[in-house]
Amino acid sequence: MEAERLAAEAERESAEAEHAAARQERAEKTAAEAEAEARAEAARLWSEEDRLIRLQVEAGAAREEAARQTAEAERREALARQAEADERTALAREAVARAELAAQEADDAARRSPRERGECQVARMILAAHHALPEHERPIEPDMYAVTLEDIGSVLNVARTAASERRQAAADLIKNGYVG
Repeated sequence: MEAERLAAEAERESAEAEHAAARQERAEKTAAEAEAEARAEAARLWSEEDRLIRLQVEAGAAREEAARQTAEAERREALARQAEADERTALAREAVARAELAAQEADDAARRSPRERGECQVARMILAAHHALPEHERPIEPDMYAVTLEDIGSVLNVARTAASERRQAAADLIKNGYVG
C-alpha cells in the first residue's frame, strides 16, 4: 500500500508539475502577447505623434504661405494705388500746364507788364496750392504762405524781397476776385 500511495503521490506531483508548467507556459504566452501589444501600442503612438508633427509642420507652412500671399496682395494693391496716384498727378500736371499756357496767353492779350505777369503767376501758384489740399483741410480763403518765397524766386527768377512783394500783390489780386 505504501507503494501505491507513493505512486499516487508521484502521479499527483507529476500532474501538478504539468499543470504548473502549463500555467507557466500560459503566463509566458500572456506576457509575450502583452509585450507584443505594448510594442504595437507604442508603435501606434509613435506613428500618431509623427502624424501630429507632420500636421503641425504643414499648418506652419500653410500659415507662412498665407502670410506670403497676403503680403504679395498688399504689395500689388500698393503698386496699383501708386500707379493711380502717379496717373492723377500726371493728369493734374498736364492740366496745370495747359492752364498756365492759357493764362500766359491771356496775359499777352491783356498786355500785362512782366511784373503784373509775375503777380498773376504767383496768384495762380497760391490758388493751385489751395486747391491741392484735401477738401476737409482746405481753408475758406487761399493762404499766400502756402507758396514759399524760395519757390516764387525760383519760378520768377527774382530775389527774396521781390518774391515777397509779388506774393503780397498776388494775395491782393485773389482778394479782389482773381481766379486765374
